Amino acid sequence: MSVVGWHIRYVEWWKKKLGISYHAMIWIACLEGLVIGYALCFFI
Repeated sequence: MSVVGWHIRYVEWWKKKLGISYHAMIWIACLEGLVIGYALCFFI
Protein backbone atom coordinates (compact mmCIF):
# COMPACT_ATOMS: atom_id res chain seq x y z
CA MET A 1 0.00 0.00 0.00
CA SER A 2 1.49 3.30 -1.06
CA VAL A 3 1.11 6.52 0.87
CA VAL A 4 -0.84 8.08 -2.01
CA GLY A 5 -3.27 5.16 -2.12
CA TRP A 6 -3.76 5.32 1.64
CA HIS A 7 -4.37 9.07 1.49
CA ILE A 8 -6.94 8.77 -1.31
CA ARG A 9 -8.87 6.10 0.61
CA TYR A 10 -8.69 8.17 3.82
CA VAL A 11 -9.99 11.32 2.07
CA GLU A 12 -12.79 9.35 0.42
CA TRP A 13 -13.74 7.84 3.80
CA TRP A 14 -14.02 11.28 5.42
CA LYS A 15 -15.88 12.68 2.41
CA LYS A 16 -18.44 9.90 2.62
CA LYS A 17 -18.69 10.05 6.43
CA LEU A 18 -19.32 13.81 6.46
CA GLY A 19 -21.46 13.81 3.31
CA ILE A 20 -19.61 16.72 1.72
CA SER A 21 -18.18 17.44 -1.71
CA TYR A 22 -14.55 17.83 -2.78
CA HIS A 23 -15.13 21.58 -2.98
CA ALA A 24 -16.21 21.69 0.67
CA MET A 25 -13.20 19.58 1.67
CA ILE A 26 -10.88 22.07 -0.04
CA TRP A 27 -12.47 24.96 1.87
CA ILE A 28 -12.15 23.07 5.16
CA ALA A 29 -8.48 22.34 4.46
CA CYS A 30 -7.86 25.99 3.57
CA LEU A 31 -9.50 27.27 6.74
CA GLU A 32 -7.66 24.68 8.83
CA GLY A 33 -4.36 25.83 7.32
CA LEU A 34 -5.16 29.46 8.10
CA VAL A 35 -6.04 28.65 11.71
CA ILE A 36 -2.92 26.56 12.25
CA GLY A 37 -0.74 29.18 10.53
CA TYR A 38 -2.19 31.95 12.67
CA ALA A 39 -1.71 29.91 15.83
CA LEU A 40 1.92 29.18 14.94
CA CYS A 41 2.63 32.85 14.24
CA PHE A 42 0.86 33.93 17.42
CA PHE A 43 2.62 31.48 19.74
CA ILE A 44 6.06 31.58 18.15
